[in-house]
Amino acid sequence: RVFGMPILRALFRLSVKGEENLPKPPYIIAANHNDGSDPVFIVAAVRKNVYFLAKKRLFHPPIRARHIIKITNHIPIEGGKGQSTKVLTRVKEEYLAKGKIFGIFPEGTTLGGKMILDPKTGVARIALMSKCPVVPIAINGSHGILPVNSKIVKKVSKVKISIGKPMTFEQ
Repeated sequence: RVFGMPILRALFRLSVKGEENLPKPPYIIAANHNDGSDPVFIVAAVRKNVYFLAKKRLFHPPIRARHIIKITNHIPIEGGKGQSTKVLTRVKEEYLAKGKIFGIFPEGTTLGGKMILDPKTGVARIALMSKCPVVPIAINGSHGILPVNSKIVKKVSKVKISIGKPMTFEQ
């Protein structure tokens, strides 16, 4: 992170607005998901370790980006019916309860491309379970940088990140 993030910030002309909105951890980041590079840009914007969820299959060959997934603190999860409650309980107990930052993409996929898909309920559920604030983040310009199953970065474009004010949910 020490060497890579300044290069990343310069190469993609990363601009970040709203850094003053980041509370003291623990908190949850909820961001749109346009591209496989989004977790890297979030870590660059927040300048702290952020833990994300990723399907277990993404940690193994033939997935070419598996090394990036591992170094960006992704938590391997099993898919399937009835798994979400177990996963969210684990995140609450092993990460948020220990003062860490958890990142989640409410869309759950990059398949929408530049369009924002309907959100899943995971961010709401973990916010209610953990009582941690949710920080909304908008990522613009990342679509197409690291497409699914790509070996290398496909394009270099200006990436803008906007960090909103934290929100809390009592019920």
